[in-house]
Amino acid sequence: MGGSLPLAVVVYRSWLDTWLPGAHAGTFRGNQMAMATGSAVMRYLQEHNICEHATAMGARLSRHLHALQRDFPQLGDIRGRGLMLGVELVDPAGTRDAQGHPPVFARLAPLVQRECL
Repeated sequence: MGGSLPLAVVVYRSWLDTWLPGAHAGTFRGNQMAMATGSAVMRYLQEHNICEHATAMGARLSRHLHALQRDFPQLGDIRGRGLMLGVELVDPAGTRDAQGHPPVFARLAPLVQRECL
């Protein structure tokens, strides 16, 4: 959001603002470059309806994942908002190792990482 620069916003009542103009600036607060970049990003997101598009595409992806779930019992819980979705991969037999993970994780995790990353 801030172009890889630290960006944070704090909202408070005006009577609590006792700092003089310019005193808010610093490495991790009031960074003008990050604020300008964040403002441009917010404007772009609004002008191009990115949030609405992500919501619609997330709903579509969720529907398709739930449809796949009927044929693939390895797909456990599917959850999230918009395109920030998570799919739990489970062992349909329900067996778990000492840490509570399905034994398939040891073999599956490297395969998923190699494909996706």
